[in-house]
Amino acid sequence: MTATTAEYFITSDQIAEYAQVFYNSKRTPLFIGPPGIAKTAFVRQAARELAVQYGTPFIPVRELHLASVSEVDVRGYLIPDGNKAVFTEPEFFAITRQHERGILFLDEFVQASHEVQKAIAPLILEGRIGEYVLPPGWVVMLAGNGLGDNAGANTLLSHIVNRVCIVHTRAPDVDEWVTWAASDEAKIPFELIAFAKVRPNVVFSPPKIDELAPDEAFCTPRSLHALGDIANAFPGGTRGMVASTAGMAFMCGTVGA
Repeated sequence: MTATTAEYFITSDQIAEYAQVFYNSKRTPLFIGPPGIAKTAFVRQAARELAVQYGTPFIPVRELHLASVSEVDVRGYLIPDGNKAVFTEPEFFAITRQHERGILFLDEFVQASHEVQKAIAPLILEGRIGEYVLPPGWVVMLAGNGLGDNAGANTLLSHIVNRVCIVHTRAPDVDEWVTWAASDEAKIPFELIAFAKVRPNVVFSPPKIDELAPDEAFCTPRSLHALGDIANAFPGGTRGMVASTAGMAFMCGTVGA
């Protein structure tokens, strides 16, 4: 039997667990999944769990959103130095000097142009871009959306595909998400947590993008989290929003009608 990518996947709440495998092996995962399923949040959680594993108070996650950068932003500029030319240091180099361990998290990788993908390729394979060398306690992790997610994804270059582990990622398990949502870190109002528990099909199975109007909001774990932040700042909280025309407008504008 031939395996297909649809058969094997992880849920985004498993990223924190399995990111440790990639950190310890020094290999690069590419977590591909639809928008809003908390890929970034769980990479940050992975860093916190790694800090406990290595007995250090803090392991930083340096995030870089590749959809909005050019190749010189990640590779540096080639400038003359005497009778030779060298690359300037990438902007993210400074933080790797400050911390022994860390995760260089390159988000929106699939949305990056092919020129940016090419610039990142040596970093994935050899931990090097131009004159810059990633310290041994740091690893690269990638994330992005799929071609069918209407998020501006580009095709992956074949030599990139052969250098990463493509991990197809789906929305988190509702119970795992609820545990996180109730934590002091998330501070999501209990009414929204209850909504996710009662209507998981709405929160964790967003509509197909082609079924939505271009400016129509839809519900995902990320947008529900955003609504929680708005509710926490709104007079009267979630109930105050429900009782207010403006509050309902904000709700619909964040998670859809």
